[in-house]
Amino acid sequence: MRAERWGVWPLGLVVALALGCEGEEPPLDGRGAVGDAGIAADSALSGAGGAGAAAEGDPCVDFAADLQPVLDARCAFAGCHGGDVPPDLRASAAYGQLVNAPSLLHTRTLRVAPGRPDASMLIEKLGPTPRAGATMPPGGALPADVQARFAEWIAAGAAPARAPECDPGAGGAGGAGGTGGAGGPVGCVDFTRDLAPIVAERCGFAGCHGGGQPAAGLNLAGPAALDALQARVIPGEPEASRLIQVLDPTVDAGVQMPPGTPLGAGELALFAAWVAQGAAAEAPVDCEAPPPAPAAVEVQVEAPAQLAVGALGQGRAVALDASGAELEEAVRWTSADPARLWVDDEGGLLGLAPGTVTLTAASGAARASVAVQVVPADPTPARFQGEVVPVLRARCATAGCHVDGVEPGDLRFDRDGDRLWRELVEDGAEQVDGPRVVPGEPGAGWLMRKLLEPDPGVGGQMPLGAGRLPAEAMQPLVTWILGGALP
Repeated sequence: MRAERWGVWPLGLVVALALGCEGEEPPLDGRGAVGDAGIAADSALSGAGGAGAAAEGDPCVDFAADLQPVLDARCAFAGCHGGDVPPDLRASAAYGQLVNAPSLLHTRTLRVAPGRPDASMLIEKLGPTPRAGATMPPGGALPADVQARFAEWIAAGAAPARAPECDPGAGGAGGAGGTGGAGGPVGCVDFTRDLAPIVAERCGFAGCHGGGQPAAGLNLAGPAALDALQARVIPGEPEASRLIQVLDPTVDAGVQMPPGTPLGAGELALFAAWVAQGAAAEAPVDCEAPPPAPAAVEVQVEAPAQLAVGALGQGRAVALDASGAELEEAVRWTSADPARLWVDDEGGLLGLAPGTVTLTAASGAARASVAVQVVPADPTPARFQGEVVPVLRARCATAGCHVDGVEPGDLRFDRDGDRLWRELVEDGAEQVDGPRVVPGEPGAGWLMRKLLEPDPGVGGQMPLGAGRLPAEAMQPLVTWILGGALP
């Protein structure tokens, strides 16, 4: 399967990146005393591995445009590094809190040591073997290319902005309309062809700006989206347009849309270019249309023949054009029965219940399928407080979702763990007549239905607008429920 490109970083990942959402206190040994790891020297991080080991500096990585959006989406929220747990990784503080700042976990190690990714606590915590605590994010490691981007920035000196000689259109800054995170030139932009699919996927669905009660009365479903968005822009002036301000993660607009994971730099560039071109329904007749992308004519797919209940696996697929060349575009994964076999947006697999399930990878009209047999097993149950709650908080306790008290049933994932357990296991769902969690049956309760089903019947699939939950983040929820959903 192709490596993900930084500029189109997948929308489906919303787990918290952290230097430790559990806090940055010195680690305790088995007797409750501060262990030797708390006084590690500031030499290269032994055993840290990961992206820092052989990173080459890239002076064209821009902290505000390329890295801060990652921190905003995956760290800087309530209950994590949004001001509650040090370091503060919100845009107003993140650079100063990271660069040349000593870690509280290891006071002789800097969070970011300019020129030394191998000696930076940030890279260690992202890697596979941190000296204290778990790899971050708590629901699973960041993609390798995202980790590498941080390491490349540090290796180049961890400057606050890209080097002047860099192309201002590269890496997600500057570009169409002059918006900081809006990416480089994108050519002609046609609303129906280029923007409507993004709006439909990220905004115009039930539970957000679609369905019978669109949020804030803003209907972005179907044909209504064009008029609604045109009313929120100043044609020719993307920087002054409210739409671009709330979409751009580098702009403090008071609210960030979509909630959870921002648009990718390339997608934001399309919106900014559309506004700069006049925000018309069709592309201007005098602009130069981008060349059509090569179409996939074949998809090759492979996956494990068997997968145990509660176990993780990985599907791999590649899209090929008519010449047999591999295309960079991602394939779309679907499971014929997600309550038995879960597949995330990157082909990550998780067995939920015994049975044989058809797994399909598609690109355009080309597709290929393979059968996966899920076999019985008795996986070790995840701990609710230590493994399930961090996933729920990182994925769901985000602004506009389950933190503000307006969601059905007042189900807030930022609350005390004991209360959250009671609300999930002992209280029924308000939207439907049934339980939120059915102990022993991960495919039965309303919580899992909202995560598993593309159309759960009431509202949209969760997390809203953030893509499917990665298999490694789904695993603790499934094994916890299989083990009886104990507190």
